[in-house]
Amino acid sequence: MSDKKIIINRSKCIGCGSCVACGEGKIKFINGKAWADNSDFTQEGAQDIIDLCPVDAISSGSEDEYQQSYEQQEVKKEEEDAEDC
Repeated sequence: MSDKKIIINRSKCIGCGSCVACGEGKIKFINGKAWADNSDFTQEGAQDIIDLCPVDAISSGSEDEYQQSYEQQEVKKEEEDAEDC
């Protein structure tokens, strides 16, 4: 089995804590939203966490997919922060 990165769409996350409870210490809350610590998960371990999310905010992917998702979320956050000014 290949290792996968957990990808969390923080704009979809509702902060319910299901993923944190089963994430073996690899998922934490930051500002009320789930955040993966970039540890590698087996596909089976990642799927267990994905299946628990009630709002489908969690997926898994390669390092490249993870980086692309992270960059997109950072751009969106910057845009939202600019609107708040």
